[in-house]
Amino acid sequence: MQSGKITFVEKLKFEKNDAIVLIKFLHKSGMNIFMYLKCSKAKYLELVNAYEKNEEIIFSKYGEIIMFGENEPNQETIEFIQNIGL
Repeated sequence: MQSGKITFVEKLKFEKNDAIVLIKFLHKSGMNIFMYLKCSKAKYLELVNAYEKNEEIIFSKYGEIIMFGENEPNQETIEFIQNIGL
């Protein structure tokens, strides 16, 4: 996947060195996808750098994919992520 198709990266929370990040992007199939990625602060910065350089991004290289889905996360998903302890 080309990183240029990522349309939104939002830091949800950083606690110490770990983070849960919400990433929204347009998949090459045309579907709008969201993904929650657990990563270190260093890996988050690497991901942002790769995005800015328009490099191919393999999200599992940057952290643990917690959950993904189509369109927007629903309220139940948001609450689940907010309650995950890092």
